[in-house]
Amino acid sequence: MTRMTVPVTRWGGLAGVVGVIAFLGVVAVLHAVRRDLSPLDDLVSDYANGRWGGLFALGVLAHGAGNVALSVGLARALGRSGAARLGVVTFALASVGLLLTGVFRTDAPGAPESAAGVVHRSAATASFAVELAALLALASAFRASPGWRSYARRAVALTALAGASTAWLVVALRTGWTPGLAERAALAAFALWELSTAARLARAAPPPGGRPPG
Repeated sequence: MTRMTVPVTRWGGLAGVVGVIAFLGVVAVLHAVRRDLSPLDDLVSDYANGRWGGLFALGVLAHGAGNVALSVGLARALGRSGAARLGVVTFALASVGLLLTGVFRTDAPGAPESAAGVVHRSAATASFAVELAALLALASAFRASPGWRSYARRAVALTALAGASTAWLVVALRTGWTPGLAERAALAAFALWELSTAARLARAAPPPGGRPPG
């Protein structure tokens, strides 16, 4: 174990925890101050428009940056197996997509389509799918890593929850039946995986090769 490995993995985990908590805190505040939006029918991205749009962007950017840091920590902790590489790279790509949704604001309901709105919607849609693929690959990487095998079962359960909520979101968007609620459920499921995994990384931070630091 190198002197640099443990700080990088732990800092990656801590940054992941902070990013998720910041995003969830911002969304909670926006639910309280933006009573004009419906949690059942309006998407979370709609908070980007209006007086509190800057706060929403900051929350999303903090979330994306935290996930980027988490991917770096996981890369150090899980080593160079094929599943680990695939999981880390796809998770990092999903994190970049999340950052794009913070930089590019969605179009307001009824407004003409803009280039920024197209980028936002495309990045948001891709991020859900790519992150789900990352969670599936990382579940396999956890099972293969001696330092993470005890966490693999929880990761699989949280991945299944994320998959089920994503399927609900797809159906809700196609049918128009409570898409806001479905999106919030999907965001909560992914955030739960991120928070749990980041906390595990910050607490144990196993280096490449497998054993958690003593």
